[in-house]
Amino acid sequence: MSSKATSETPLLEEVKTVREKYRRKQLHNQLNSIAELMEETILQAELANELFGCELTIAADAKSDVKNLRSLLDEEDFDALEGQIDDVKETLEAENQRITSEITDKRSGRRKTVQAMQRLNDRVERYDSGKLDELYSLFEKWDWQAEISEDETDTFEERQLVIQEFGQTRAEWLSESKEELFGRYRDTEMWEILHPILNQERLTYGDLSETQRKELADSELAEYLELQLS
Repeated sequence: MSSKATSETPLLEEVKTVREKYRRKQLHNQLNSIAELMEETILQAELANELFGCELTIAADAKSDVKNLRSLLDEEDFDALEGQIDDVKETLEAENQRITSEITDKRSGRRKTVQAMQRLNDRVERYDSGKLDELYSLFEKWDWQAEISEDETDTFEERQLVIQEFGQTRAEWLSESKEELFGRYRDTEMWEILHPILNQERLTYGDLSETQRKELADSELAEYLELQLS
């Protein structure tokens, strides 16, 4: 072997090492982005479950695929990782879109309900207006991420607990406000109108009898219910 070939060998090995380090860093960054998207999807699904009483969940296959990618990175099987990472990202983005769309639909109904409750409460002053304002802001902006600490030492389980408690508290506020504002109508004719609306059931003005329409017009709930029935 010539001295030139011998001298080039360490250089080629060094170049190869640098390339592998760069490759690993790039894949690591991509995988971190995927993991962050999965965490965001899981957390907002859990918040929605607390607030809306639904059962949104990310597909089990998507979770296991992300876990498998992490194993491939740890094993430095970069070829296999590069061959799978784009498909896993696409699957996870579809899951995020599905869950986000379902949440958006549910938020819309709750936002209208809380908005009408705010107007009613401005007149009757039976519930904490500050809590109603926070509920409206949550359903309008869906700014739940502000509740999570930016401390990087927090674990996912800790952030998960924060979101669960946040959702439980806001769900309690919503239940309390409904009771304070509408509980007194439970044993009246107005309850036949109120009950389905408070449970997010579809009801229109045309569904009401003449008697119910008259009672509605004479009630302090007129503006609230007319907004909900429109």
